[in-house]
Amino acid sequence: MNDKLEAESWNLVCFILISAANLEQERKEYGPLRLLETASRLVNLLRENGMTSKRLDAIQTEIDANKYSVMTDEVAFSQFLQNLALEIVDYL
Repeated sequence: MNDKLEAESWNLVCFILISAANLEQERKEYGPLRLLETASRLVNLLRENGMTSKRLDAIQTEIDANKYSVMTDEVAFSQFLQNLALEIVDYL
């Protein structure tokens, strides 16, 4: 593994672990937000290392456009999560 990929992977793992530790004290809505952020960061990591995918790019675009709606409209955020789950089923 090259040094850059290792550093980026390490940063992502740290984000995941710190997020897990913080979930106990945070509002329940932050759990899905952190998972969406993790997915977006993973797509970035893959892209930066030459692994591109139209479907990953499309999902990331949708995630990044909607993930912060948790802060302003919990109903819209919940609907976004449900729609996203239904969309990815088509890719399986």
